[in-house]
Amino acid sequence: MKKINLVLIGIIGLILLPIGVKASDNVTLSLGCDELILNKTQSCKLYADVASSHTLSGVNLELELTNLTVDSFTKSEKFELSEVSDYAVNIVLISTSNLSGKVELGEFKLKAGSKNGVKLTFKNAEYSIDEEVSEEETEPVEFDFKVKEAQTSGSTPGDSGSSDKDDKDDSTVKDSDCTLSSLSVENETINPKFKSDVYEYELKTNAKTITIKATSNSSKAKISGTGTKVVEDNKIYNVIVTAENGNKSTYKITVNKNTDGVNNKQNDEEKSNEENPNLGIKKLSVIMLLIIVGISGIIVFNKKFNLFKKI
Repeated sequence: MKKINLVLIGIIGLILLPIGVKASDNVTLSLGCDELILNKTQSCKLYADVASSHTLSGVNLELELTNLTVDSFTKSEKFELSEVSDYAVNIVLISTSNLSGKVELGEFKLKAGSKNGVKLTFKNAEYSIDEEVSEEETEPVEFDFKVKEAQTSGSTPGDSGSSDKDDKDDSTVKDSDCTLSSLSVENETINPKFKSDVYEYELKTNAKTITIKATSNSSKAKISGTGTKVVEDNKIYNVIVTAENGNKSTYKITVNKNTDGVNNKQNDEEKSNEENPNLGIKKLSVIMLLIIVGISGIIVFNKKFNLFKKI
């Protein structure tokens, strides 16, 4: 049970801007959430970005809320929800397998009960990394949230400027989407089949170079790590997506040399181009050999039976 404890603390920490909280040297927590609207329930997803050299199996998060409530928490399919105490006090998650990269822990339904003084404080967090529980004391981390009132269809006399102010606030909200809509390697097949929420892939190839292509779900996100790469055996190629608000996610492609004798499209073409001239020479040699054998046979039969003289 104690193994569960690292990830949830940082998740709630990224709620508003979304903010990133480095919970440890190996885990960065974030909460994907737009600006809160007063008395309106909104969804915020909790993530843990685990260093590539480490794995995460659980998290225990203890938090404290001020003028903010958690209506519900829905775990990610990668985790089991082993303990919940009034949602806003203690949440314990255990994964069904070790995880690394950017992992979605679950989704909060949050509601702000005041326009001012809305805070979320992480009092304590424990993580299970590399099958060991981190029990380092964590200082409380406090987050203040900006909350605006819901817009109405009209405005009352003397309050005509409120709608314009709200519109201005909307324009300052930055996109938090840092996911891909597509990821591929030209003329190659990556495994497993691409899904936006899957961050690790494998490729086997005999090619000397590969070309990585990617498209983001958000037009405001930036992508790095694509293009033509020189193939190195057992090397990880990272495609990093940076959202407009600074959120980041990393998609990893591990490339290994193909040793099972199965060639991809590019390798088949290269191999065919290399082997076709040799095949032509082999075929010509066989034909010449058959002609020589045929002529030799005629000469032998002629000497033995004197066929041409009889004719």
